[in-house]
Amino acid sequence: MTDDDTIARFAKEHNWHPDFLALLVESNWCCVYCGRSFMADHHLYFAFTHDHLVPSSKDGSKDGQHNLVAACDSCNKLKGKWNPLEANPGLTTKAELLKVCREYVSARLLDREARVGKARAAAEALGLWLAP
Repeated sequence: MTDDDTIARFAKEHNWHPDFLALLVESNWCCVYCGRSFMADHHLYFAFTHDHLVPSSKDGSKDGQHNLVAACDSCNKLKGKWNPLEANPGLTTKAELLKVCREYVSARLLDREARVGKARAAAEALGLWLAP
């Protein structure tokens, strides 16, 4: 476990808010939804966002760090304002909320991949795109 002094020092040296850096350390610098590493390249490093498991517009802002996770911009947008408590009102822990949110985002990612696959095949068939 990383101590608060180490996080504070790194945050100051690398221009991170300590609370957001703590989320990154907690998730091993990976998006909690898709698993991509924020350290893989500069695109992902700067695509870090924090996501409210329960949207702040649905009273999720009152729970602080308990309600926040590290997410890439793409997954955060896919989850949007979806509220896990509306589908599963009995959830109480961060782990329970995260599990349900991961399932929701994973389903949307699979749907998005299928849509891209169809578009790719159609574009290639029409000569609008050449596979690299």
